[in-house]
Amino acid sequence: MKIYIIFTTLLIWLLSLGNVSQQSLAGSSDPLVVVNSSNTFTTKIPTNLVWGAKSLEASRKAIKFQTSEIKISLSKLTMKGAVKITKTYVKTSTLAYPDWKTYVPTFSQYVLSGLDANGKIVGRSIKLPSNSPNLASRWVYLKQSECIPEGSSPVPGLSDCVISKPKAENYLRAALRTATGNGQLEDLGGHIYQQLFTCLKNKRPFTLKNGIFDCPSNAKLFGGDRSFPVKGNFATRSYSIVFSPDKRSATLTYGPSDFTRIALTGRCVDGSVVRFG
Repeated sequence: MKIYIIFTTLLIWLLSLGNVSQQSLAGSSDPLVVVNSSNTFTTKIPTNLVWGAKSLEASRKAIKFQTSEIKISLSKLTMKGAVKITKTYVKTSTLAYPDWKTYVPTFSQYVLSGLDANGKIVGRSIKLPSNSPNLASRWVYLKQSECIPEGSSPVPGLSDCVISKPKAENYLRAALRTATGNGQLEDLGGHIYQQLFTCLKNKRPFTLKNGIFDCPSNAKLFGGDRSFPVKGNFATRSYSIVFSPDKRSATLTYGPSDFTRIALTGRCVDGSVVRFG
């Protein structure tokens, strides 16, 4: 997922260039100057955004997909003879989202266990939600810690299994928080910054054609990534890149956060993830 890709490429980048401090990256001798890097980025998503029809439809698709994931897990356990389902939380790192309580009701992943009539465990599910880096996926979850799967005989004190699903607006706000990534990493420059800085710093050959920057030698360091538009959107802000006449240096300028505009651009990717831009 995006946040894993960014962390991986950052690690590779630091290993290849040495442990460069953030202060030195901003030094005047560097080939890449960043404008508005620190005062335009935020991970705080407004609560009063108006989500466009496209975004709302994307959230419904993602919620449906994640609901299906839980239903399939329950069905598999039932087929193995389960008449009772229990939910056990698995400790999940909150490093990427220390502010998760602002966006979702629960964070840790969990595993479902199916028990037969004798109380024997007949099977366990995968970790749910399976897409751990996607904060919004926490909005879709099995509501009870113990319940009866559909079609099973009643058990005193237990109710039928219920899947909790959010309002589309709440899901989208968490999805947009996912899209912003980790604030400290964004301040360091992000995926585009890393590629551009690495190419210029090491004086690697690159081309500019039809508004696309392409540095072939970057592919080995950035998981195949080597090109991107010189104007576009990164996370929650716009960006533009202007190169010096000799193409040995560049200025990367970030525009202000425009959550109102971004809220209209949601799209469902890979069945379960809402991305923006």
